[in-house]
Parts: sequence; structure tokens; C-alpha cells
Amino acid sequence: MVPPILSSMGEVTGYEIHMGVTSGGSGREALVGDGYASDDGLVFGTYMHGLFSNPSAANALLSYLHGKKGLAFSPISSDGADPYETLADLFEQHLL
Repeated sequence: MVPPILSSMGEVTGYEIHMGVTSGGSGREALVGDGYASDDGLVFGTYMHGLFSNPSAANALLSYLHGKKGLAFSPISSDGADPYETLADLFEQHLL
């Protein structure tokens, strides 16, 4: 079984900061050795910081969640827009 979210991410980048030793226990390796996933792929963990700064990772997760709810999904653009400005714009549009 291919994990539904991880298989949709494609190549992602990030950075890692941690100390000590982590044992994976049961499950499968994920993110080319930078994490582990449950057998169904719905739960995964990693030391990779900045994972969801990759539009492909955010789109994979959001697309999966929208699909589970039967909602249409519009992918996040990778146009380099500042996410904090986008959040501020959405806040103004919907809450003020």
C-alpha cells in the first residue's frame, strides 16, 4: 500500500535539527530515511522542519483532507507569495 499523502508530495526540501537517537519501532521508513509512517500512511513523523513550506507537501495533505470530506480543492500556488501576507489578506476578507 502506498501512503496516500506521502506519495503525492513528490520531492520536498527542509532542514533537520535534533539530538539523540530515535528508534522507529514498527511502521515504514518515510521521506527517504528522514521519518517514519504508519502502515496505512495516514500518520507520519519527521525531524524535517519546513516540510509544509513546500507547496507540494501542503497540497498533498490538503488535497487528501478535502477528498475525504468530498470538497473541491484548489491547490496552493507556488508563486513565492509571503504566506503571512496571504493569511492577513484572508483574515481581512473573512473576519473584518
